[in-house]
Parts: sequence; structure tokens; C-alpha cells
Amino acid sequence: VTGVAAGNTVITYTTTGGCFVVTTVTVYPLPAAITGIPSVCVGSTITLSDATTPGVWSSINPTIATAGATTGIITGITAGIATIRFTTPAGCFATMAVTVHPLPSAITGSTTVCEGFTSTLYNSLPGGTWTSTNTSVATIGLTSGVVSGISTGTTTISYITPAGCFVVTSVLVNPSPVITGTSSTNPTTCKTSDGTITLHGLTPGDSYSVTYMAGSTTVVVTIVANGAGDVVITGLAAGSYSGFWVTSALGCGSNHFAPAIILSFPPAPPVPVASNNSPICDGAALYLTATDAVTGV
Repeated sequence: VTGVAAGNTVITYTTTGGCFVVTTVTVYPLPAAITGIPSVCVGSTITLSDATTPGVWSSINPTIATAGATTGIITGITAGIATIRFTTPAGCFATMAVTVHPLPSAITGSTTVCEGFTSTLYNSLPGGTWTSTNTSVATIGLTSGVVSGISTGTTTISYITPAGCFVVTSVLVNPSPVITGTSSTNPTTCKTSDGTITLHGLTPGDSYSVTYMAGSTTVVVTIVANGAGDVVITGLAAGSYSGFWVTSALGCGSNHFAPAIILSFPPAPPVPVASNNSPICDGAALYLTATDAVTGV
């Protein structure tokens, strides 16, 4: 017996002698077509529906996707295709093939970046796109994964596959120090090394690795900024100093303060004027005197 349309029909079985028996067969209607998006990511859910009520949902492939018996909520378990069935109390059913898409792998790469600098994130599943939830903190190249630090803070970075499956990671943007200016003091006496150069605009109490050129020699020292946010380089002799930049304890580098600073020894004192009381007579005393050429004393 093949059901053609819903309703009741009488089925007759007749022998060659003309004898027969009858029975009534009921043909039940099929449920309506299942509706909903036939695509889900591993670990995510979708909801399917059917206009026919009541009915029960089931999955022919529960290792790929499960189905809530009364809710129609489909949960992706592993990548593949699962057949979802909606069955009426009469045993009639409708089906839908649901594709379960794999999640992209975990995001790799450095999840910290400095203001004004970049880092690159990666995912082994190709073809996806990158987004940042807070572009005032950090932006990311749509397809390159290059993160640009904009301002101090945290943002969530997502990698999304063409199927809409995604993974996320948090990116921290650390502050980059900024040298706002410099000042200096010359050595106090000739041939001494007590000159100073001060870098302004840094964070009080923070430790910095300071790099600069002393003539043609690269110098690296570690200095803690004072309460005014100044880093004071001490013990300097006369000479040319340039190319100042600092790196914070978080590994973030500053701007390069390039102009050369020239430290000079103080000018040499004037040569005193020597005199005496010559000529003198035999037996008289010779007096030698020295007078400051500037003050006359």
C-alpha cells in the first residue's frame, strides 16, 4: 500500500473464487518541511522548527550533532553532516541534512603589543577574517592578522571562518614611553665626569633601559625615573651625546630623541700676571707677585 494523500481508504483482498476480505487503511499526512539554517559550528547550536505539531526531534548521527527532542535545538559535536528527523505521533517524518563546521584552531602569536607598534596573530585554518572588538585600543588587518596598538587597554580579537565559526583571544596593549624633552648640565671642572643629561616625560618610579650614543659608542644603562618622571644620566664627561631612547620594563620602546647634546668643560682660568721688584741692589730681597688677569688682585 502506498500512501498518496491523507485520509482513509478500504483495501480489499479477493480470491480467484470471488471471496474477499477488507480492511480500512488510514494514510497520515507528512509533517511540513523542516525550516531553519542547516549549518552549525562545533560547540554551537541552532534551532530548527516544523509547522506540524506535535512531533519529536532526533538525530540519525548523534556523534556529529544532537537534537533536543522537544525543542529542535541542534548542537554541533564534530565536523560532518548529520541527518535531523522530525517525527509525528503517527510515525511520519521529515528530515534535514545539517552540516557541522569545524572550529578554527587556537589563535597563536604574541597577544601583547606596545602603543604605536605591531604584532602578528595566526590561525592554521585558512580563509578566515580577523576583527577587533575595540578598535580604539587595537586594530587588526582583516586578512593579515597584523595587530596595531593604538592606546593602552585590552581588546578581544576574533578569527572567523567563512562558515561563521570563530575563536577569540584577548590582546593587551601596553603603554609606550615618550621622551618629551631633554636638559643637561656641563661638567663642573676640567677633566671631570660629573655632567648630566635628563630625559623628561617618563613615568615616576618606573625602571627604564636607556640607550644613547656617546660619540660613536653605544651606551646602555638602566635608570629609575625620579618623582618628576625624569631619567637622569649622570657621570658624563664633555662630549657629544645623541640618539636617546628608552625601553620600559614591559618591553615597549620610546620615540628616538635624536638631536645631539654637547657637554663642555668650563673654560680654563686666565693665566695670572707675574711681576717682581727687579732690578735690586746686591743684598736686597727680590719679591715675586702674581696678579689675577681679570680681577687685578
